[in-house]
Amino acid sequence: MGANEFEGKIPSAIGQLRELTELDLNSNGFNGTIPSSLWRLSELKSLDLSYNPLSGELCDIHFAKLTQLKELRLSSTLLALNLSGGIPSCIGKLKTLGVLNLANNSLYGHIPISLGHLNDLQFLHLNRNKFTGMVPFSCRHLKNLQYLDLGNNELEGIIPAWIGEELSLLKM
Repeated sequence: MGANEFEGKIPSAIGQLRELTELDLNSNGFNGTIPSSLWRLSELKSLDLSYNPLSGELCDIHFAKLTQLKELRLSSTLLALNLSGGIPSCIGKLKTLGVLNLANNSLYGHIPISLGHLNDLQFLHLNRNKFTGMVPFSCRHLKNLQYLDLGNNELEGIIPAWIGEELSLLKM
C-alpha cells in the first residue's frame, strides 16, 4: 500500500493481522505516532513506514517481539524530521535484520554498541540525524555490511581503520 495518497493515522487494527509478514506503507500522508499494535506483529519480516510525517520515539519495548524482522525502514523526508530519541540498545537482538534505514529524522545520542551484534546487516542508513560520539568499535563485526551512510550527523573522532580493513564487502 506504499506510494498512495493515504492520510491520517495508521489504523491500529493492522496490528490484529497476526500472520502479517510484510507491511509497506511508505510514501503516504500518515501522521501521528506509530500504533503500538504494529510492534506486536511477531511474524513481521519487513516494515516500511518511510516518507510519512510520523512522530514519536523508538523504545526498547517496540523491538521485543520483532525477532523475525529483516528490514526496518523508518526514514523520513527532509521536510519532516519526525522520529526522535535514541536508537534503543535492544536493536542488537534483531539478529535477522539485514536493512536498517532510520535516515532523515531527529534521532540523537550515541549509535548503540549493540548494532555490532547484527551479523546479517547489509545496509545501514543513519544519515541526517543528530548522532554524536564516535562510530562504535563493535560495528567492525558487521562483516556482511555493504552500504554504510552515517553522513550529516554530529559524529566526531577519526574514521576508524577497521572500516577499510575488516568490512571487506563495503562499497564506497
